[in-house]
Amino acid sequence: LGMKFHSRDEAREVIKTHCFRRGKSVSFDKIESLRVVAYCRTVVGCPWFVRIARSKNGGPWQLRCMNEVHAEHCGWDHIGKSIKSSWLAKAYLKKIREDPNMKPKTFRKVMSTSLNVEISKYAAYRARKRAINIMHGHHMEQFNRIYNYLAEVKRKNPDVRCVMRVQPSARVKKQFQRLYFCFGACRDGFLVSCRPLVGLDGCFLKGSFEDELLVAIGLDPNNSICPIAWAMVEGENKSSWTWFLNLLKFDLKISEENMRDFTFMSDKDKGLTPALQMLFPTSHFRFCVRHLYENMKKKGFGSAEVKMALWMAARATRQEIFNSRMAELKELNKDAHKWLEDKPPQQWSRAFFDESVKCDTLLNNMSESFNSCIIEARGQPIIQLFETIRNLVMVRLQSCRENAAKWSGGLCPRITQLLEKSIAATKRCSAAVCNDGVWQITDCNDSVPEQFIVDLVQKSCSCRRWSLTGIPCGHAVKAMWCSQKNPSDGVYEYYSVETYKKCYAGTIFGIDSYQYWPAVDKPALIPPLDRKKRGRPKTLRKRAAGEPPPGLGRKKVKGTSRPMKCKRCSQPGHNSRTCK
Repeated sequence: LGMKFHSRDEAREVIKTHCFRRGKSVSFDKIESLRVVAYCRTVVGCPWFVRIARSKNGGPWQLRCMNEVHAEHCGWDHIGKSIKSSWLAKAYLKKIREDPNMKPKTFRKVMSTSLNVEISKYAAYRARKRAINIMHGHHMEQFNRIYNYLAEVKRKNPDVRCVMRVQPSARVKKQFQRLYFCFGACRDGFLVSCRPLVGLDGCFLKGSFEDELLVAIGLDPNNSICPIAWAMVEGENKSSWTWFLNLLKFDLKISEENMRDFTFMSDKDKGLTPALQMLFPTSHFRFCVRHLYENMKKKGFGSAEVKMALWMAARATRQEIFNSRMAELKELNKDAHKWLEDKPPQQWSRAFFDESVKCDTLLNNMSESFNSCIIEARGQPIIQLFETIRNLVMVRLQSCRENAAKWSGGLCPRITQLLEKSIAATKRCSAAVCNDGVWQITDCNDSVPEQFIVDLVQKSCSCRRWSLTGIPCGHAVKAMWCSQKNPSDGVYEYYSVETYKKCYAGTIFGIDSYQYWPAVDKPALIPPLDRKKRGRPKTLRKRAAGEPPPGLGRKKVKGTSRPMKCKRCSQPGHNSRTCK
């Protein structure tokens, strides 16, 4: 008796904690301006109660009267009928701080074990969500601090470019629409050391407003992802992509003179193609072949034979081989060939790729890899989302610098592995010299030997693999060996360790917690319109037909290729119920 509390809410929380930790249910029958009365509701007739009150002159809340004795048959409440998600969120906030990515199933197990009470999965889900909101701030609350956050980021990283677009509103406050980030360390690293190839992609966010995240990713000298810029927009459309690409064009210093040197790769997202054609009319464009095949399947050309023919045409490095593969596809399926003919081969086949880029990738994996790295952050509030991305890139820059300091040799590890594959391919090659620096190489890989011309001065092979990738092919390695030259000398400077160190020479600096952010004399922003649909939020993307579900990887889905067969007439295409 006599215990004091600062407020009525504090007194209620203390009573709940006292009861729930001891396996008792509690209810508050009287919550008035001057007193709070709580009773034990574990069993009917239990005499335990607590009364807390405050004086009329506004003194502190104080424990005035209580009965500590429970009924003899008042046992442990394993159901926890009075435990709410709001109390669970506050009680287990420390657990969420230690592991913010804890799954609701694991969170439920932790709570049920410590309280010896069965917590429902829905209560665990709500409690985890409430705890995250307490820790990071609610989605709508973080828009009140967005100007302060941008000022803090610019204060610690003066070379960063943050551009925010707001919509005029009838109210005094303006409404948030878009936010763009491009750190100087990422921008300068790409311009100094990376090939002029930019992967573009967008992914949906899982927060309250269902916005989209647009990203621009490059390839570093080790053929790993190199984040350049990212932005939160209201959705994927021509307007948002044009806004994003305009900012990216300025940061990458793309002008009319050097525009032709750049290649952009995408999945043909909504509004992206017209935006690219408008802003970069002379640049080169590539389309992810995997998504190209997905579009073919939607048109009814999804057989394994068509897929094999498509990939063989895409991997062809010479136009003669490409034409041969397309002729094979025409014999296999004329409609699929006609559909594919409408797609410019410069966008999806190596036979028509620009050789100056020194990259022959057919997939937009660089952008999708970055999106998979931030999959947990995509459900966070806006400031926490951008902080997670900044921390990820910041730590990656330092990690890459530390790895580069340990590397021995002049080439990056992945490039060394590719060169070793070319060296292994020389076993089936024989060489004949034409003149100084020019060799004729006979490749006996297939049943019919093929001949190629290697020019060591121009660093080219008639198979075009050396020109496309910047890494000597097996034919080039054979010619270099016969000329008593080191194959690593034929690798372009893009792939050297020194170039890799230049890529990650910059630093992204951390920021202080929000209590120490600069004060900005601007009105708080109105959050975007809440477009969240009813029901439980969907966090998994819609998968294509025949695509394996999460967790199966490349395993085949059971029943996807099993034809329907009637048990009555043994004919395919229908079952016994519809048999005529």
